[in-house]
Amino acid sequence: MNPDLTLTPWVCFTKRTEDPKLAWIERRLADCGIPSRRNGHSFHAPILEVLAQDEAAAWAFLAEPIDGRLRYPRDGRGRFAPGPRTVETVDDVPDDDPLFTE
Repeated sequence: MNPDLTLTPWVCFTKRTEDPKLAWIERRLADCGIPSRRNGHSFHAPILEVLAQDEAAAWAFLAEPIDGRLRYPRDGRGRFAPGPRTVETVDDVPDDDPLFTE
């Protein structure tokens, strides 16, 4: 490990994302030059951390539109609701979506 990374503060990035999506996110962050690490588990899933200085770039990555997908509005009970469709982002796609098994 790069010795400079041991002195840099890490921040929690995800704590509710499981594999295969989590591994896919780790690969994409690495492709963007953003270091990440798994550090323990929350009640739900492994905790993924990024360097504090890269947190904004990592969040921007999760907010990017993905794969030309559209998300349909839903009501509070999970049923489709009237309203405009919005672009689906990485964060919107379920953890077990086939997209992440590439």
